[in-house]
Amino acid sequence: MIHLDSLSTTRCIHGFQYFYNVLQFFHTPEGYVKNTSTDAVAFSFDYVYNYVDHLGNVRMSYAQDPQGGSLQTLEEHHYYPFGLKPAAQSLTILRFPNCY
Repeated sequence: MIHLDSLSTTRCIHGFQYFYNVLQFFHTPEGYVKNTSTDAVAFSFDYVYNYVDHLGNVRMSYAQDPQGGSLQTLEEHHYYPFGLKPAAQSLTILRFPNCY
């Protein structure tokens, strides 16, 4: 894939994604491994684990914090029971004028 607006090149080869010929991430059965280094010579990778529901939807992605060693949540997704993602994560109380 070549992005013409910024003239960058992304290559996807057998599940491995490269950006300017530098490995960015690859998938694992539990999630994926991402490149966290800013140096093009020494690479550093972090495991990101996905918590999925029975349908395969990713509910939460988490990884170990490199400084503290504790788990940090990277992404969190909520779904309605029928599979649609809500527009906002806040609770909205609807008031109907003619409730019987």
